[in-house]
Amino acid sequence: MKIGRSRVFLPCCSIVIALGLNLAVLHSDAPDTVEVLVKCEGGPSGALAQAADAAVGATTIRRFEAIGWYWVRLPTGVSLAEGLARYRAQPGVLNVEPNRTLRSPSVPTPFPETGTTEEPRIRPQSEDLAPIVPDDPRYRSQWNLKKIGMEQAWATTTGSSNVVVAVIDTGVNYLHPDLAANMWRNPGETGQDAQGHDKATNGIDDDENGYVDDVHGIDAITGSGDPMDQGVVWPWSPDREYHGTAIAGVIGAVGNNATGIAGINHQVSLMAIAITYPLGLDFPVVRTKRQVVGNVLSAYDYVLTMKRRGVQVRAVNNSYNRFIVSQALEDAFIEMSKEDILLVFAAANDGVNTDQTFWLWSTIDVPNLISVTGTDRSDQSVFNYGKVTTDLAAPAVDLVTLSSGDRYLTGWGGTSGACPQVAA
Repeated sequence: MKIGRSRVFLPCCSIVIALGLNLAVLHSDAPDTVEVLVKCEGGPSGALAQAADAAVGATTIRRFEAIGWYWVRLPTGVSLAEGLARYRAQPGVLNVEPNRTLRSPSVPTPFPETGTTEEPRIRPQSEDLAPIVPDDPRYRSQWNLKKIGMEQAWATTTGSSNVVVAVIDTGVNYLHPDLAANMWRNPGETGQDAQGHDKATNGIDDDENGYVDDVHGIDAITGSGDPMDQGVVWPWSPDREYHGTAIAGVIGAVGNNATGIAGINHQVSLMAIAITYPLGLDFPVVRTKRQVVGNVLSAYDYVLTMKRRGVQVRAVNNSYNRFIVSQALEDAFIEMSKEDILLVFAAANDGVNTDQTFWLWSTIDVPNLISVTGTDRSDQSVFNYGKVTTDLAAPAVDLVTLSSGDRYLTGWGGTSGACPQVAA
């Protein structure tokens, strides 16, 4: 957890990072030219916001009531610079910024060879409680759980369905037989409506939170209530990876059920939020549509809204990274802190000192943010590091987790896999 984290700024406006297989991509912080994010006195639906929009001639796309910002499209022919200037001239406007495109997530594969096949060193365990060894048949391959002492931890607790962990990623395969029982169910979309129809499938926004039939979460890009993981395709492989599902499996695959693998939590409630298009995380070589700050704000706004309605969200897993500066995102993090929601970020896989580079989570100083790097079987790391901006490490190679359908994924990892071991 960052205490007195200093902001990190680079003197250049674009950054080049090296990805696996020596793939290099130029990342520009070029903003979107037609959309902006606005913060007004009185909130996104207040009179001042409505007056400002009318004066500028902008159209509201989404309101983030829980964060205090909203997303608008400028009139045709109005440039970004002109639109920003118009909003700044309006009474009650506290802040306005471009709705920037999010660039270059740190990718989870491929990984360097671990250099060893030795059994992991297991930390000494207390003899006060007998360790619990789950009966899941693939558990013997989950070396990381032994490494971090989960068998002894399970003697104290195996988790609880009363604890909600949100996964903001590519969505989650909520139908996987080794995960379905641990998916969060929205109480406002559960049961029957006044006409006797199932709220989960009646096509109505029963809880009036802006999303229809959001039983397990939302797709923050499409605005639908279906966060099913459609997978992503990386530049070097034709195979689709179900990144969010893999993360969810680490956190909460049903444990001790004689099936598949064991999650860190044998019981938990997983809230799924998709923020990524299925054809890639905005890599120029595969991208078809943009992912913007407004999409991520939608995800955080949903989490905050549900928490303030009584849903016990305790942690949010963020196994993605961006080079971006956004006061709106910082305000979202601050609101998360007020609600005692832990934000856990993957430190990324580039082998660089994050104290000297520019990452979303390294620029924001809030007490509820933890960044996680990864280690191999010998406790060595080839991933990002930093005395100030990186807090913890967890195993990040040769992980076994979940995939599409009823399938499992082996050999997975990166800090995307380390992060959920802390968020859990």
